[in-house]
Amino acid sequence: VSIDIAESGEQIQAKICILATGAHITLGKKIGIIDDARPNAVAVRCYVKSPIAIDRLVFSYDKEIIPGYGWIFPLPNGEFNIGCGVLRSQVITENLNLHRVFDRFISTFPLAKEIMEKATEKTKLVGAPLRCGFVGMSVPRVDRVISIGESISTTFPFTDEGIGKAMESAEMAANAIHKYLVSKDLNSISEYDRLLKDELEPKYGGYRKAEKWLAKAWVNDFLARRAQRSVYMRECLTELIDEKIDPGKLFSIGGVLSFLLKYVPYKNPLFYP
Repeated sequence: VSIDIAESGEQIQAKICILATGAHITLGKKIGIIDDARPNAVAVRCYVKSPIAIDRLVFSYDKEIIPGYGWIFPLPNGEFNIGCGVLRSQVITENLNLHRVFDRFISTFPLAKEIMEKATEKTKLVGAPLRCGFVGMSVPRVDRVISIGESISTTFPFTDEGIGKAMESAEMAANAIHKYLVSKDLNSISEYDRLLKDELEPKYGGYRKAEKWLAKAWVNDFLARRAQRSVYMRECLTELIDEKIDPGKLFSIGGVLSFLLKYVPYKNPLFYP
């Protein structure tokens, strides 16, 4: 694989090239890995320093944001990642202004409002496209050029969790590359294609299904009210975030019925209906 460094005249040659360019997919599109560069979601976020103490990830499915959500992610040293994101189709069809949605989120959601009111530092609000569920990917590999992570849209729909999936795809690529370097058999690289299709891609169906369910305001209201008092439902949602359960099993007729039937009271509500 030959790579030319722009404006330097330098050329690098290697046995394998790994594209880990994140949201920058120009190169992947140029060589045929990406056939559609349009994102399927957009988001804005900023970083805030505040003395408020939070030991959990916070998600807000406000009716003004769905299909999408607002978030508050605690970081070290009193810093927070605060933002919101929506499906691209909603932005196009409703001419949605994400900056206004964000302002509403931090002024009406109790925890976000408290953090912002007591903030000592705040970065500029930054927007970015999100590409989830292998959207736009034609193939994950062209000959000895392998694309991993967000460059092939490995981010989950629904939760928009991307780091873990990017690392999984990287590990799969590393295993395939190792086999090739040891065996000198170019066909060994195709192991990456198989691992991606057989082991990673099947995980996405339930997240797409959950995203469609949570686009309905009544589902959000039901889940929030039920989770206020149900130990069983909290355990299910915790397992969902920890990726121990397929969200497609929770967000289904059977899943909703189980929330109704398997009710164990919980006396310390943490959810805002």
